[in-house]
Amino acid sequence: MDGVHSFFEKIGGQTKNIRIDNLSPCVKRVKKDGGRDYTDAFNRAIKYYDFGVLPCSPGRGNEKVMLSATFKPGRGDLGIT
Repeated sequence: MDGVHSFFEKIGGQTKNIRIDNLSPCVKRVKKDGGRDYTDAFNRAIKYYDFGVLPCSPGRGNEKVMLSATFKPGRGDLGIT
């Protein structure tokens, strides 16, 4: 989970929650009830860094657009909750 580590290095610390798309390095499968089965590597990162996950709903492109609009690296606004 180099990406998670790099993210925390870039922001200079940790955060309580991160919002993720249903990307395959993190999510093995989306359950019918909306729950997620996370990959072993992502579960280790969650435990190590002690953060919560706010996943985007499948089939809800508007959530991803809002997430992308919130993440503006040039402005220093990383959409962290």
